[in-house]
Amino acid sequence: MFTPGKPKEQPTSAEPYLSAPVEPPTKEVPPESLGPYPPWMQERLSQFDKICLSSRKVFEERNMAYEDAISATGSIGACVEIVSMAARLKPLAIRTGDGGKANAQKLVEILKDIHNYTNIAIMMLQDKNYLGK
Repeated sequence: MFTPGKPKEQPTSAEPYLSAPVEPPTKEVPPESLGPYPPWMQERLSQFDKICLSSRKVFEERNMAYEDAISATGSIGACVEIVSMAARLKPLAIRTGDGGKANAQKLVEILKDIHNYTNIAIMMLQDKNYLGK
C-alpha cells in the first residue's frame, strides 16, 4: 500500500558488493588450497593470484607516492582513467599484426593500471565518493 511522504531509498543492485568487507591478499595462495579444481584451473587461479599481488604492489607504491590523490576525483576520475588506458590498447594490441606480441610488456603495464583503476573505482563507490572530495 502506498503511503505519502518521502520515498524510500532503493538500494542499487551493487550495494551488497560495495559494503562487503575485503581481506587483502598478503601472499600467493598455494595451489593445493584452491579447492577441488582440475589442475588447469588450479594453475589459472595461481596465475590470477600472482597477477593480483603484482598489481597490488604497483597500487601500494603509487598510492603512497601520490598520497591517495585519486580521492580528489572519486569514482568518475577512476572511470576516466580506465577509458584513457583502454584507448591505449587499440594501437598496441588490436591494430598490430601480432596481437600485441611486440608490445607485451607495455600491455602488461597498461592492463595492471586498468586492473588497479577498476579497484580504485570500486573503493570510491564504497566510500560514496562519486565526484571527488
